[in-house]
Amino acid sequence: MFAGFNLEINKKFFESEEESFFKYFEEIGEKHLGDQKKEVENSLNKYISNNIIDGSRILNDWFPEVKADIFLSHSSGDKDLVNALAGWLNETFKLKCFVDSNVWGYAGDIAELLNRKYSNKRRDGQGGSLYNHQDCLKVSEHVNNMLNIALIKMIDKCECIFLLNTEKSIQMDVDSKNLDITYSPWIYSELVCSQFIRKRKLSEHRDKVELLYGEQYNIYEAENKGMRISYEVPINHLIKINSTVLKKWSDNYNGQCWYPLDLLYKPYNFILDCSYHYRKKLRKVGRQNIISEEERKEIEKSITYISEKRLKARKEKVEKALYYVQEIEPNYASKFIDKYFKTHDLHEKLEIIRELSKYKSKNIIEFFYKVNACTRNFSLKEESMKYIQGIGLPFVLRRKKKGKKNYIDNELVKNESSPEILMKRLYVDELEKIKEYDVFISHNSNDENKIVEFYKKLNQNGYVAYIDWVNDKFDLKRQWCNASTAQVIKERIRQSKVFIVFLSRSTLKSQWCPWELGYADALGKKICVYLYDSEKICIPQFYEGYPKVYFDDKIWIEEGERIEFENWITFKR
Repeated sequence: MFAGFNLEINKKFFESEEESFFKYFEEIGEKHLGDQKKEVENSLNKYISNNIIDGSRILNDWFPEVKADIFLSHSSGDKDLVNALAGWLNETFKLKCFVDSNVWGYAGDIAELLNRKYSNKRRDGQGGSLYNHQDCLKVSEHVNNMLNIALIKMIDKCECIFLLNTEKSIQMDVDSKNLDITYSPWIYSELVCSQFIRKRKLSEHRDKVELLYGEQYNIYEAENKGMRISYEVPINHLIKINSTVLKKWSDNYNGQCWYPLDLLYKPYNFILDCSYHYRKKLRKVGRQNIISEEERKEIEKSITYISEKRLKARKEKVEKALYYVQEIEPNYASKFIDKYFKTHDLHEKLEIIRELSKYKSKNIIEFFYKVNACTRNFSLKEESMKYIQGIGLPFVLRRKKKGKKNYIDNELVKNESSPEILMKRLYVDELEKIKEYDVFISHNSNDENKIVEFYKKLNQNGYVAYIDWVNDKFDLKRQWCNASTAQVIKERIRQSKVFIVFLSRSTLKSQWCPWELGYADALGKKICVYLYDSEKICIPQFYEGYPKVYFDDKIWIEEGERIEFENWITFKR
């Protein structure tokens, strides 16, 4: 388990002014929960060996483990509401819920089978039959223990738990107005379990496996209606949420987030509270001698400060890494990915990894996860680790695979880099030849921060930009600049559809920008100028002949009239 929520909700959440959606979501919930149940044979014979019942086999068969994202703790009286909520979560976020009453409703069946066989059934003299009281208690003890173990396992496996806080599940104690109680022993057991169970990392829950669901039953129907025992419910560790929070969560979800639960965690400090450093320090404090509450709060405050500092440093590191990554997928990415899994050349694999590490998209991220899972060479696995961890995603480096070892598994793959080597690849490497860019940005490297902001805007509008210190960062380092650098730049201009001059004060001092502009003009490339702080610089006359590019909600070209950038690119004179 990672997080827990105390959800106050009712049927009104599923209703609108035009139509009631409650029945709709309830049907969806019943459908996707309908496959959770595992059919079990109503027979004890297969569990009995030498007159000894195998309790572990019964537990595995009758209380199967189901893979789910959310554990829904609820009252038996809210069966329709919990099914509707499960349906809404599945329809909106594709999240899989676990509802215990839909899977383990046949708990009474196993008790009945055991009683029938071992509880000395006899006639009661009135045409009925009775079981031995002591034997029944023993059977009930074992069955309830199995069910409780299964509940603990499921809560531990699910990423988070939702308590459906309704009038049927949680009531206020009449004697103490500030005390919340429940009459359900199962709700009480689930909440206590969620309070003390281990808090696991998010990466341990994110296995992206299709979840199985099962038929509707109700394990709570066996509750004694005559006897009522109340339990003080431990819900302070659960974050209070309501229908407003759910609606906001739904509105913020765009359908593209891999883990929609992260959007629910975001307003709360779960990452900090569950961090390894934080928990380790608090456990250490707990093992110390008894201290005052004030001292404990001071210690907790200092631990929180250190944890926040570390999380901030980690966040800054990720932001810095993303600073030089284009959050877009180039057209040639799919060809590079296909080539990676077809070639046996480790050095070519490394070049593919390096090239794709300059971009961020869903397909590229999945590619790096596949590299970690499938590639035997450990140095290539480490390259994938650097990328995934660099952009802030969870990653576990897979161990070396068992079986027959190959010398290439342990080979250290390290490609040489320089402008000369890159220039040679441009003319002989098929992968280099298929590269293409939407925009070549001519600029002065002193405007680095401005250029990053500029090409991020281009990425947001769907354009892949070429910047030498971003796209060829391994080979075109400033200290290596020579004649080969110029040849590489020429080829990159050829591979670009549009040439943009980023015109600033620094650009006017550059020796490269006029040369790049002249070469692009000679090739007949479409050329435009982006004026940065146009009021503060004196624009040279030869720049005035080119159209200007502007940004608002779209990208525009000013060429006598205002034209959308996309139309301007495709327009032929």
